[in-house]
Amino acid sequence: MNNGTTRVNLVKIKPPAAIDPHRPALIDVSVLVSVDEAASCLFGAVNNTSNLRNMKEISKKVLVWLYPVTRQKRWLPRSELDWLLRDRRPQSRRSLLKLLVDRRLVASEKYSGRHWLRLTQPGRELVNGLFWAQLEQPPISAGWQVVVFRSAPAGDPGFRRLRRRLRAVKAGQVTPGVYLVAGKLPPGLRRALIEDYPASVMVVATDSWSFGDQLSVIEDIFTLSDIKVAYSGVSTELSQLLAESEGGKWLTDRQKRQIYLVFDRFWEVFCDDSGLLARLSPQVPRGRDCLITFNQLTTYMDI
Repeated sequence: MNNGTTRVNLVKIKPPAAIDPHRPALIDVSVLVSVDEAASCLFGAVNNTSNLRNMKEISKKVLVWLYPVTRQKRWLPRSELDWLLRDRRPQSRRSLLKLLVDRRLVASEKYSGRHWLRLTQPGRELVNGLFWAQLEQPPISAGWQVVVFRSAPAGDPGFRRLRRRLRAVKAGQVTPGVYLVAGKLPPGLRRALIEDYPASVMVVATDSWSFGDQLSVIEDIFTLSDIKVAYSGVSTELSQLLAESEGGKWLTDRQKRQIYLVFDRFWEVFCDDSGLLARLSPQVPRGRDCLITFNQLTTYMDI
């Protein structure tokens, strides 16, 4: 969200083999309901449901690891994937990388006898679209949308599907059947409400907080205290590792392993981050800050 307008990211990807490969498809990330829906569009060629789910999660993790927080291109040795995906078999890592390269989300080049990887512009735009809340700070005046359930439609008894959609866009549950969404409704969610719940849900927009301590209430609804603790712990460990690399020293294998263990913990909280921490507690380290330090640390890796 920015100045009352909706951010739209058009991401060029290579479509499944059944589509003409010379005409790259466009995915409008802003109209997708969730990260999983976007990833399903990207990896729809994978038929096995379990494999698709695993591939989506691992692919998102790889793309964020390669993500350059600054505008500069960031080349990383392909061998870093062996550390990042150390729990995957070599064949699985190769298959994943091939898929990301084929989808033109990652570029691979060989230089001085080594293979190097970088996130392409479409890959960067995809990460920006999927993790907009974590990577950008929403304006304080963004306001809130209050979503209230009335009577469940026949097509979604108990609002199970809608609850899943709301969780996917990081809505906070105030009470059963009442959810709070920061800023404007994501276009995909708004479209779903209009098409599937025209008489079943009401939405009230507000930009004022009349009663109750906003910070403490929002922290409780969105479990921001847990995110604060997690980000603070990650930030502290990264600062220690960065201090150990001062003076241009190469990181040891122990330090490299530690970086990837910290990234695993970072990834768990990053995926759950609603972006509200930056909006309400700007003094606390956030996901973007941690990614900047990860970017810095990789310059001291001789892998």
